[in-house]
Amino acid sequence: MIKRTEKLERRDNYELAPPQDRFIVQLLKRHIDQVLFTYTKSDLPYPRVLDVGCGRQPFRRELEKLGYQYFSIDVHQNPGQAVDVLCEIDQQLPSELVDLGTFDFIMCTEVLEHVVDWDNAFNNLTKLLARNGRLFITCPHIYQLHEEPYDFWRAT
Repeated sequence: MIKRTEKLERRDNYELAPPQDRFIVQLLKRHIDQVLFTYTKSDLPYPRVLDVGCGRQPFRRELEKLGYQYFSIDVHQNPGQAVDVLCEIDQQLPSELVDLGTFDFIMCTEVLEHVVDWDNAFNNLTKLLARNGRLFITCPHIYQLHEEPYDFWRAT
């Protein structure tokens, strides 16, 4: 198991930041907004969302506007102390997360490249997803290394 000891700077919005982000951030933001608009509508009275690898929670406000009860996990607490559960998605799920039950929508954006054990991560995501729930994942295919030494994969 790799212990994550470094504090990494996290994005608190999907606006442009460093020059290398000019293309990918605009592209991601456009597609993420489209997915949120198209696939997050729910007929449930109190739909629940889990933001996996939430960082500074750039999508929280939008998801709450859509009526979702927002829950979050990450490997580090954010500056606002707003992360609900600290854990790694590819490790045994802590009881405090399991006790929350399942989620109607799980959002995992730009996280899986930092996850060592994809099999365990997907098993955990499956356990956390409610029946008929939706899982939204983004992961870079071509992108420079970042948050090193915790950048492991490029999905193909």
